Amino acid sequence: MESWVGKTLGKVQIESLVGRGGAAEVYVGTHTTLERKVAVKILRNLDDESSDKLERFKREARVIAKLRHPNIVQVYDFDTIDNNPYLVMEYIEGPSLSKYLNALHQNKSRLPLPQVVRLVRAVASALQYAHNNGIVHRDVKPG
Repeated sequence: MESWVGKTLGKVQIESLVGRGGAAEVYVGTHTTLERKVAVKILRNLDDESSDKLERFKREARVIAKLRHPNIVQVYDFDTIDNNPYLVMEYIEGPSLSKYLNALHQNKSRLPLPQVVRLVRAVASALQYAHNNGIVHRDVKPG
C-alpha cells in the first residue's frame, strides 16, 4: 500500500494520514496557492476493470461539489494521478466523533443528552439536504 505522505497532488502537499477505510485513504495537506489545510481522499484499488468505479467517483464528486450545507464538507477539486482518483475537500480541525467518544469512555464519562440531540439533528439535517438533492449516502458510520 503506497503512502502519499510527502508527495504533491496537484497543488496540495500531503502531510499526514488521517484515516483509512475499505476503499479510500484520507490525508491532511496544505493547498500551496491558497495556503490552507485541506483533506484529500484518495480512492484505492482501482485497476483497468474499474472504469465504472472511476466514472461513479467522478459523478459523485461533481454532485457533492454542488452541495452547500453547514454540516457537509465542501469539495474543492477532484482529479486523478497515476490512476488514483482523489478529492480535495474542506478540512475540519479536531478529532473524529469516534475518537471523542472513546476519550469520554476512557474517562468514564458520556456525551450530555443535549449535545447528543444537537449532533443527531445536525447529521439528520445534512442527510435530508443531500436526499432532497438526489443523493443517498450509502456509508453513514456512527463515528
